[in-house]
Amino acid sequence: MLLGTVLAATTLAASAGFVHALPEDIPDDERLVVVFGPRPIHAPGALMHPGHMSNIPSISTPTWNQADPSALLFMVDLDWPLDNTRVSRLHWLATGLTLSGAAPPPDGSNTTAVAVNIPDPPVVQYMPPAPPVGDMAHSYAFYLFATPRSFVLPSVYTRLGDSDAFDENGTLIAAESRAPFDVGTFLADCGLDDADLLARNHVRVRNLAGTDPSKTFPPARQATGALEGGVLEPGVEETRRVASSSSGGSSTLRESEIGAWRWAALFVLDGLLFVLV
Repeated sequence: MLLGTVLAATTLAASAGFVHALPEDIPDDERLVVVFGPRPIHAPGALMHPGHMSNIPSISTPTWNQADPSALLFMVDLDWPLDNTRVSRLHWLATGLTLSGAAPPPDGSNTTAVAVNIPDPPVVQYMPPAPPVGDMAHSYAFYLFATPRSFVLPSVYTRLGDSDAFDENGTLIAAESRAPFDVGTFLADCGLDDADLLARNHVRVRNLAGTDPSKTFPPARQATGALEGGVLEPGVEETRRVASSSSGGSSTLRESEIGAWRWAALFVLDGLLFVLV
């Protein structure tokens, strides 16, 4: 089976088995500590400048399964535009993570997290966030899963970085084989589910380096409550309640209209926050 077909395949069972709370509801004891140099993800869903994320972040976890001696870490862009839709794109994949025993870097909130050792090189090398110029803010999710002693990563995923291209300085410049990446299928293939999830986090990144009026982008990803790449967008359930509260479902502002206004407001707010940061 072609690699792209394997990654794009979606099974209902895999998706339904991996459900998350809204990003802003991630409690400290489940929140992965992700720090880029001196800059942490200070809150789930926070906006971060892509220029601050060029290098591999340090990772600390508030939770560890002592029965399972190692862990798997991956990072995905949940909003990558591909063929007029939004898909998940793999940015980083590492296995065999262990506790370092060292104090975690300061993040301003979680003082109980412990740093983890990330093997070098990882299975799939870290690719910094790089949303297309002019696109909306992309959501980047980080997940840490406990893995048993017998864990072996399926070979189809060990080859994901084989076609990556690098320039003369060793900088990654192309990674076509990383999208689409279906998280639910990946976890099912690895034999992992919610019970193995140790910690997670989520950051938004937008590229305001310029404009390109000639480019158009697909509609925003619609979260459903089950796994659609790993996180839910804030306010989606509230939007549905508003849309369905009218008698006979004939609301003056239908769900799609409310969603459009919401994303327009977020687009403006992102720009203001980006300038302030």
